[in-house]
Amino acid sequence: MNKQIERRTIVSTLTAFLVGLGIGMMLMDLILYFRKKDGILEIDRSDPNRYVYRFNVGDLDKLEKKKHISLEVNPNADLSQN
Repeated sequence: MNKQIERRTIVSTLTAFLVGLGIGMMLMDLILYFRKKDGILEIDRSDPNRYVYRFNVGDLDKLEKKKHISLEVNPNADLSQN
């Protein structure tokens, strides 16, 4: 009987841990999704031989002080110089 109680305790503890881990991962995804972006990475794919990239950043002074930045990606930008 003691072994059944121990087994139930282990299973319920493991289940609670996994549920908590899943909820934590979903909350982290939501936080990162709605977090303010520091700028935009634009990618011009009009020339298949050469992609052109451009960073658009709002405030360089604030950006210089950060160790990590978060960028919104625009994969269909038109950066042609015509």
